[in-house]
Amino acid sequence: MKAMDDLDAAIRQVQAGDRDAYRVVVQRCEATVRLVVAAALPPGAPIDDVVNEVFLTAYLKLREYERGTDFAAWVRSIAWHKAQNERRRWRRNRAREEAFGGEILERVAADVDAGMRALRADLYRPLRECVQALAPAARAIVEKHYFHEVACSDIGRAEGRPEGWARLVLFRAREAIARCLRSKGVMAEGS
Repeated sequence: MKAMDDLDAAIRQVQAGDRDAYRVVVQRCEATVRLVVAAALPPGAPIDDVVNEVFLTAYLKLREYERGTDFAAWVRSIAWHKAQNERRRWRRNRAREEAFGGEILERVAADVDAGMRALRADLYRPLRECVQALAPAARAIVEKHYFHEVACSDIGRAEGRPEGWARLVLFRAREAIARCLRSKGVMAEGS
């Protein structure tokens, strides 16, 4: 009962203009809000960001809260709606990635592949050094794909992974190689 009285007192203080009293409100309700948000969101979703948004929204709408009602239920309701909005946003992004992710990777990969084939002979030594600097697993995949012309689908199958995984490893490896070549002065910034 004391905790509820403290919460009600803090809410009255905030509504009267004492912004610092909102810390008590957040402290009293954060665990509950975090549970509601975490239960509604998929793994890897930005729980902290949504929790912060919940408390910001509650603060901005605090004048609408009717004293004497259940504040915890009120803020949980805000948390649930914010979490559902974030879940919908996450699903839209996920659907977009599934629909276009492969196409984007293919277009980027084709450009990078063409660039790699067009490298001048004097770049071969620094390129080989940069490939050697990769982690062993990434280096093996780069060598299979670029030096032995093994398709991503075959690499993925051999590793027991999907083709998209092999493409992602290659994409990251190409970024690392480009950084390495830039550090050696072989490639200009922005290339």
